[in-house]
Amino acid sequence: MLNFLGLLLLAVQRGAPEVYKSLIFQYKNQLAETEPWAEALEMIAEMYFGITKPKQSNPLMDMMSGLFGGGGAGGGGGRQQKQARRPGLGAPTAESLD
Repeated sequence: MLNFLGLLLLAVQRGAPEVYKSLIFQYKNQLAETEPWAEALEMIAEMYFGITKPKQSNPLMDMMSGLFGGGGAGGGGGRQQKQARRPGLGAPTAESLD
């Protein structure tokens, strides 16, 4: 796992999502044993590489929010999502993290 963490830091420094994906694939067996790391790795993927985990949708809730204007599928939030997906832009620097 120390090798994984070292390589993860290098991938974050390079800002290369393809390196992150191949790293996760290479270490998938070891990562399966460390369940608590899953949420942290998802946050790293989103913050530094613009990789978002697809959310599971509930068709009934989507339909209800569409009927009552609950802000599900449309709205003005689309612009923010596109900006957040750009890798490297807006990612926190190492100095701003604890």
